[in-house]
Amino acid sequence: MNFFNKLSSIRTKMLIVFIPIILLATVSIAAASVLKTKAGLEEQIEARVTEALNTIEASIESEFTTNRQIAEAVAAVYEVQANTLTKTDYRGIIEKFLAMNKNTLGSGLWLESGVYDKNIRYFGPYLHKEGETIVYSEAYESEDYDYFNTDWYLIGKNTEKGVGWTDPYYDEVTKISMVTAAVPISTEYGIIGVASADYDLTTIQKIIKEVKLGESGYAFLIDTKGRFIAHKDPQKVMKLAIEQDQELGVIADTIMNNSEGSINVALGGQDFRADYLTLASTGWKLVVMTPFAELFSSVSDMIANAIMITLIIIALTVGLIIIYSTSFSREFKQFVDSLGFVAQGDFTRAIEVKTKDEIGQMGAYYNHVLVELRNMVDTIKEKEQHIQFLADRDPMTELYNRRKFNELLTRDLLNNVHGNIVLLDIDNFKTINDTLGHNYGDHLLRYVAEILREKMCCDNTIPFRLGGDEFLIWHRNQSEKCDVRHCMEVTMAAKLREKINIEGVVIHITVSAGIAAYPADGRTVDELLVKADIAMYSAKNNGKNRCMMFDEQMTSAFHERFKIEKILREALEYQRFRLLYQPVIDAQTGAIAYFEALIRIQDSSLSPAVFIQVAEESGLIIPIGRWVIQEAICQQRKWIDANYPVKGIAINISGNQFYDENLVAYIANSLDEQKVDPALIEIEITESVLIDNKEKAINIMKKLEEMGIRIALDDFGTGFSSLNYLAFMPVDKIKLDKSLKDKFIRMESIQVMEGIVSVAHGLGLMVVAEGVEEEVEANRLKRVKCDYLQGYLYSRPLRSNDVERLLKIQTNLFGFTERVL
Repeated sequence: MNFFNKLSSIRTKMLIVFIPIILLATVSIAAASVLKTKAGLEEQIEARVTEALNTIEASIESEFTTNRQIAEAVAAVYEVQANTLTKTDYRGIIEKFLAMNKNTLGSGLWLESGVYDKNIRYFGPYLHKEGETIVYSEAYESEDYDYFNTDWYLIGKNTEKGVGWTDPYYDEVTKISMVTAAVPISTEYGIIGVASADYDLTTIQKIIKEVKLGESGYAFLIDTKGRFIAHKDPQKVMKLAIEQDQELGVIADTIMNNSEGSINVALGGQDFRADYLTLASTGWKLVVMTPFAELFSSVSDMIANAIMITLIIIALTVGLIIIYSTSFSREFKQFVDSLGFVAQGDFTRAIEVKTKDEIGQMGAYYNHVLVELRNMVDTIKEKEQHIQFLADRDPMTELYNRRKFNELLTRDLLNNVHGNIVLLDIDNFKTINDTLGHNYGDHLLRYVAEILREKMCCDNTIPFRLGGDEFLIWHRNQSEKCDVRHCMEVTMAAKLREKINIEGVVIHITVSAGIAAYPADGRTVDELLVKADIAMYSAKNNGKNRCMMFDEQMTSAFHERFKIEKILREALEYQRFRLLYQPVIDAQTGAIAYFEALIRIQDSSLSPAVFIQVAEESGLIIPIGRWVIQEAICQQRKWIDANYPVKGIAINISGNQFYDENLVAYIANSLDEQKVDPALIEIEITESVLIDNKEKAINIMKKLEEMGIRIALDDFGTGFSSLNYLAFMPVDKIKLDKSLKDKFIRMESIQVMEGIVSVAHGLGLMVVAEGVEEEVEANRLKRVKCDYLQGYLYSRPLRSNDVERLLKIQTNLFGFTERVL
């Protein structure tokens, strides 16, 4: 009976209940701590191995880059100098390049038969190192060494990457393992030879041997054929992995089929983790081997310590329960009940403290902990919500962002749901930002976002901001693109036609949009975005303020624009732009008054009317415009130094270039560097620069005028032309557009032309007539007192040397047409 009474006592019940609970809780916490710590250690191991891989890769790629640059330098020298240098000159150049890198064993310039001299079949000055000495041997330029059929020569001639690399090989002469970089020598006639640079692979072996990864970790390098290029064991170098060890062969087979990753392998009775990546230059595989025993030795120690600590905690807890169970039993139920709510995430159930002893204090502390936990959980939830908001939303407009769009659309594409995406862009937003400020631009973006949030005419629409001034509207379960287009052109256009008043500044905006449907136009997010982007740019190229649906014909137009942009970038990089100069004639005397600088692309028939528009849209107009300014001013300096008659040069400035905040300073610096009088430079602009920001445009023109630079208003009579502009614009002359001249040059309309000239003269402006092609036109323009004439009647645009010839023999072009043309 006494035994059963003890079993039924609260103290005994507490022991029976609490000991298993404490054991389970303690073990669970310890296990969770071990797992979390283990995960952290694994992340550290991953970072350490990745760092080792990247460090070794950087060292190797640096070596290959230096070697490749020597071959590229040799090729570049010949492409520039060609046959103007002797073989001795080229040997000297190659010797200098070899001296720059101790690990490059040799370098040569190898030409096709008859390229250097029709009588020379083998032209291949090749120098190599023998110890610290760089030597030259004619043996490589004979039939005994037919370099045309060597691996490296064929690789160099046929490479499509700018540089080709041979497979590693063992050179029987130098007794050194090496690899050769081969660079094609290209001219306008095609590939005429190869420049080579031989690299000493023993340097890579040194890099690999110096790698320290714990006590027994190491690295090695394998080429594309599965041969060891570098290994801690020199005996394995230049031998196939499969021949050295069956397990090594398994590793090689695995990594050859992947660009990067990690695998677990057993090697020599020891478990390793093998991490690998692919070298970008050669395609070889860099492998780092780390023993698992070293990787996780600290984890084993940690588990042992955790078990020991857990056992201590359990022992102490059981002892305390036995000691204090009697006094604790009365409050036990409150704690149990409260903990039950806590386990469910409810931290509001505090216990009722009735005593002031230790148990009462514990109850008070427990209640305090509940409050802190509740506050902590609330804070964590708020942060989680904020983090999720930042992950899904654009912080400025609070619309969904690109990441959320990718997530949602990917899910629809996987479920074969039909729909459309509309990519839209604010027209001329950069100009708004530049003229009204970025703060104004931010307000405008939020305004557009509010419009997109409103319910559109199509259901199931979700707006997104992808970045910049680019927005996207996702039409879910909408299969008809025409309905979406109607929604955009009617509903959106109506909303945007309203005046927008932001911070007291009233503007009108338009948007251009492109529509892509899925799955008809694409089955991936990237493909749909590209096609919507192509459609949007087609809308911009067709006058902006419109919405266009994607069709395959747009792709060719987009690619053509991309091709033109590529030509422009290459022309900038390789200095393929050139300036032509068209004389502007004094209408009364026939003398050359000045020249207009006109840009062309060397060896290209691409019209400026085409590539200037692409330059404007791509932002390349700024560097191209600066090149024109610098080139024109430098040419002026050359003519002055050569004592030619001093004539001014007119330079065209586009709208985007005109609003470049550094334009005035750049012109001033260029004039100062060349010591050219600003009065010899004229800037030609169009009235369109006034449309975006009249006050800022006039301010820029006044600064140019204060420098002494003359300003002409170009293309007068087109677009927004108005005589009202002439009353307040600080310009010196107007240039009548050819279309205006053609319209009013007829005798029945000549009075209109005379009136325009008369008004301009009344405002103190000179008048230039463009596009004069016939003598009768010139006579009528002189009759209405036009000041200057320009056109093919007098001269086409000329190269600088033709201008010099013209200035030497004649400055009056009346009656001189045949000799100019």
